[in-house]
Amino acid sequence: MSKKFTKLEAEEQEEISSLLDIISENSLELKQNNVRKICGVCYDCEYFRLVETEFEILYTGCSELERRLDPAKPITYCSMYRQRGQPSLWDMKQIATIIEIPKQKTGFLK
Repeated sequence: MSKKFTKLEAEEQEEISSLLDIISENSLELKQNNVRKICGVCYDCEYFRLVETEFEILYTGCSELERRLDPAKPITYCSMYRQRGQPSLWDMKQIATIIEIPKQKTGFLK
């Protein structure tokens, strides 16, 4: 006999909720692994975009090249690839510290 979730006892609701949490965590991990296989090198790229619809249809794309990625042809190399989270050269230049060396002799002294 089936019952509505709201008509179940608190213990049963909690058990079902915990099972659903476990299932959703596992499905998210599986989904991420599948996307990694489908997209190749693009998955870790700064320009990679992933969109999921309400009906779990995934769209992947590259914001730098302004094109959608084809799951049948995973990308193995891209000249525009940039590791996600890695600062650009311009960013590194902005945070660089200039070190001033004293004008005295440096190195090994006799």
